[in-house]
Amino acid sequence: MNGGRIRWKVVVAVAVIGAAAVLPAVARAAPPNDDRANATQLAPLPRQVRGTTVDATTTRKDPRLCTAIDASVWYRIDGAPAGRIVLRLKAAGKLDAAVGVFRSVRSELRPVDCARTDDKGLAEVSFSADQGDSFLIVVGERDGSESGGFQLVAFKAEPPASAPGEPLRANGGAGTVSALGDEDDAWRADLRAGQTYRINLVAPPGLCLTVGVYRTTGHSFGEEAASVGCAGYRLFTPGPDGGGRYSLVVHAASGVVGTRLQRYRIEVAPAGSDDMGPGIPLSGNVSGRLSAFGVDVEDLYRFDIVRRGEVKLALRDRSQFDVFLLSDSGRRLSCACGRHGSATLRQQVGPGHYYALVRAGRRSSGAYRLSVAVRSGS
Repeated sequence: MNGGRIRWKVVVAVAVIGAAAVLPAVARAAPPNDDRANATQLAPLPRQVRGTTVDATTTRKDPRLCTAIDASVWYRIDGAPAGRIVLRLKAAGKLDAAVGVFRSVRSELRPVDCARTDDKGLAEVSFSADQGDSFLIVVGERDGSESGGFQLVAFKAEPPASAPGEPLRANGGAGTVSALGDEDDAWRADLRAGQTYRINLVAPPGLCLTVGVYRTTGHSFGEEAASVGCAGYRLFTPGPDGGGRYSLVVHAASGVVGTRLQRYRIEVAPAGSDDMGPGIPLSGNVSGRLSAFGVDVEDLYRFDIVRRGEVKLALRDRSQFDVFLLSDSGRRLSCACGRHGSATLRQQVGPGHYYALVRAGRRSSGAYRLSVAVRSGS
């Protein structure tokens, strides 16, 4: 009796397994925009959407991207605004993806731009559009990648800065730029011929914003007269025939990914006797105040050596200031740099004219005292 029941259970189990084998598999739903004909509309701009490549497919008619893909989903922009459009893709999880843009002309797709996600899952493209243009956008799951979700942002970029720019106030101006979307800002200032000016651009650490200085003619920037590199400081003197209106164009750091806002502050002011040659006479002790956040970034002093010996420059401060010893031609002879607080510089020199330059560090401000002493050789 027991043996019969066991055989009956085995038969039933086999029958159930056989039935399950012939039942149809449950179909998984592909994303609604898996097909080009059902592309999700991104207009009007700006627009932010979330999507996924999970269970997405491809067809043999799909256009080629800048990398091989296993799956794709579609978006579109109809009736685009004139100007530059930016797309930013952020892949979640372990999804490695690509975003491609195609101009839609009747039944033809013309490639415009394409980018693959980087190690942080970011990919960005920007492209020019005429009023009313249509574009198809593909987000593709790269060959061998895990499927996953993503965020796609589309917006119209700010137009390039135009001359002459916003008026620069006496205490400077501040703004933001970005690598994609708002690449530059323009400011204007009236400068006198033969007058030396201090120009300082302040930006967060690690951002290499730059400034181009142009003598403006009407609504044209004209040729570049000077430049300030990597959020720095410089002196600029318009030539004898160089007075008039100037535009200062702040350019975003190109190495920064995406639409991250890059904040800055720019200031222009006439230079004083402590900012340029021949500098202020240095004898014994002097005191001053500097700030990397304005135009008082450097102080220049001069002194003479009548006999060969050792010159000692002692800088007392509570900030990160540098002190340089310069020759009569402005060549750097020695430096006590990169230190926080007081510093002492010693250097063997011969008879001649010399300069001491005190400079505020990138994020430093405060008061200082500087002294010079010379010990003649035997």
